[in-house]
Amino acid sequence: MIQNSAICFLIYLQAGLGSGDFNITGTNLYKITTLSGKGYIDSKGAVIIKPRLWNCGDFHENMAWVEKNGNYGYIGLNGTLRISPQYELAGDFHHSSAVAWKAGIPRFISTAGNDVLVLTNQHFNEVRDVSEGLAAVRVDGRWGFIDVNGNTAISPTFDYVGDFKNGMAVAKISRQWGVINTIGRYVVKPRYDELSDYNDGLSRARIGARIGFISTNDIFTIQPIFLDAGTFSEGLAAVKKNGRWSYIDASGKTVIGPRFNKATEFTESCASVRVGQKFGFIDRDGEFIIKPEFETAFPFDRGLALVSFGSTFGISPKWAYINKSGKIIWKSWF
Repeated sequence: MIQNSAICFLIYLQAGLGSGDFNITGTNLYKITTLSGKGYIDSKGAVIIKPRLWNCGDFHENMAWVEKNGNYGYIGLNGTLRISPQYELAGDFHHSSAVAWKAGIPRFISTAGNDVLVLTNQHFNEVRDVSEGLAAVRVDGRWGFIDVNGNTAISPTFDYVGDFKNGMAVAKISRQWGVINTIGRYVVKPRYDELSDYNDGLSRARIGARIGFISTNDIFTIQPIFLDAGTFSEGLAAVKKNGRWSYIDASGKTVIGPRFNKATEFTESCASVRVGQKFGFIDRDGEFIIKPEFETAFPFDRGLALVSFGSTFGISPKWAYINKSGKIIWKSWF
């Protein structure tokens, strides 16, 4: 998501510190932060791009945005500039294009730095990446969609919209959430207090203080009986009831019992869970593969997970990447 506001953009970036500030998507480089700056390591912990960058993003399609003197450009996998810093804001590359702002005007650019589409026909507040041929945009506080030619595909009438996935996107209007199709018609009427994107054919739906899961036909296949819940991933969802977290399958059956203080989504066949004040990792049978010893634990991504061990001299957390055996691959302290 790219917003026409430097302040909002920086808040968005800072909100990811500790997770997105390290994690990476789409390549085998992982972002690190040290006292000397930000850089990248490979899956074995070797430094590939020295941590000398002031601000940078994750690699997508072998490109990552970097900030220099208040302007944004892009580097390649070896750390050299591919697109010189010239944008006020810049997003990640997806399907060979990225959203960038220049002179207050949003545009889609190619990996060569050429303008693919300059959006001058409306005053956009925000522009998101294209998903299934449509990009979500905010115009005067209302959300809609444009097509790949910049033409309005769905008029900006919503309070908020998600990105399209399998022909559907969540949409909020008058404090109620529903789901629309690619021509803007509701396939799930706006009657929910909260809805997630569909994963494994189910959407997390909240009515009042209770959460359940609905199908694409707007039927509660798992009744709203939970106080909190994550979304389905790898066929399982974390749910909270009676103060404890457990895991259910798509039928609503409990497959890992309620014994966690916090539970997260499964990725790469394991999930981070909290017991007491410490996080560890379990497998799909609910057995610990890495015992709870971390202050924070983020999901595994291509074999590595970002964890923290608390603070260094009471100032900042000690971050590390670990593999699935619990071995530290890289650490932020010496």
